[in-house]
Formats: sequence, structure tokens, C-alpha cells
Amino acid sequence: MVGGQCPPYLIITSFLPDSYLNIVMPIDPKSYLYLGGACIAGIAAVGSVFELSSGTPQLGTLVTGVILTLSVPLGGFLFVAAIRNAQGN
Repeated sequence: MVGGQCPPYLIITSFLPDSYLNIVMPIDPKSYLYLGGACIAGIAAVGSVFELSSGTPQLGTLVTGVILTLSVPLGGFLFVAAIRNAQGN
């Protein structure tokens, strides 16, 4: 309390019914892990493309190429796995 008044977020949350306070996860948490892995693999793939197109990759051409080669199919596999897992629940 600042100056004897409630902050606005306390006023708003105090009028919510109890049903809003119970968080329901409609998707299995494993789907979120798969989707997070797919995002990381996608970021690695895009970063590898930019590094290879720069001409002098920081990790070397071979290592960056291997990262690109592995991250593209891994990202696709994890994305499809997240969708299938979410549809199955």
C-alpha cells in the first residue's frame, strides 16, 4: 500500500471469482517441452544459416554445418511431436 491506497492490480484481482484463480492447463506439459525444443532448434538453424552466409562462421564451417544439418530435422520432428501429443490429450 502506497499512500493508503491499494495498487490497481490488487483491486482488479480481488474481484475475480474463485474459478479464475484455478489455473487449468489444457495441454500436457510434455507438449510444451517439445514445442520449446522445436523453437530452440529453429533458432539454431536460422543462426547457422546466418553464420554460414557471413563467410566466416565463429565455430567453423564444419561445426556450423553439422548444427544446421541436425537442427532442421530435429526441429521438425519436435514440432510434429508437440502437435501429436497435444491432439492426443
